[in-house]
Amino acid sequence: MLNMRYAAGHKQQTNEKILRAAGRLFRQRGYAATGVDAVMASANLTPGGFYSHFRSKGSYWRRRLTPSFVRRAASTQSSSAN
Repeated sequence: MLNMRYAAGHKQQTNEKILRAAGRLFRQRGYAATGVDAVMASANLTPGGFYSHFRSKGSYWRRRLTPSFVRRAASTQSSSAN
């Protein structure tokens, strides 16, 4: 059996490619008009690979938005403390 291991960091790099491609397409087309197949094509990856990184399009969206909400909340808290 052929052992096809990926280099360290490969999964993280692929994940970042998906995040960038999806973010770009969501900004251009909107969330509802952007499918997983389009995101993966834009990232030059196969559609099935999406599900190795995210459970669904919605789980991607939550992961993408969470850092923004955290930053915004921290900014709001620091502003109100001053």
